[in-house]
Amino acid sequence: MKEVNTVQQQLNAQMRMTQNLKALDLSFENLNVWQIGHEIVKNCYDLTSRFPQNESQGLVQQLRTTAINIPSLIAEGFRNPNTSRKLKLFNEAFSKNDRLKYLLLLSQDLDYGSNMKLTKNVQELEKALNS
Repeated sequence: MKEVNTVQQQLNAQMRMTQNLKALDLSFENLNVWQIGHEIVKNCYDLTSRFPQNESQGLVQQLRTTAINIPSLIAEGFRNPNTSRKLKLFNEAFSKNDRLKYLLLLSQDLDYGSNMKLTKNVQELEKALNS
């Protein structure tokens, strides 16, 4: 009878732990770094919607793809159990952020416009990824 109680206690403990994890709502969407990346995508779409039509297959596509990759890589790495793969994905997100910085500089130099929110987001993300 004592063994049955012990097994039941273990099962109850596992159920409480599962409920606690669900209550924590562990999701990539709760990560500050992912939230910043998501804002980058939205601000990037806002900026590129004002670019010249002839850039739709050029700089617009490059900017949007690069921006989308950042939170996507963070989300992919979030639950990855392999530490080296997780680090690789986060490093890729960091690299994409650097690429985005250059593309934003280029778009500004071409007088296509700039977005201060987007520039601030890119800087915030760099700090967050460094910490």
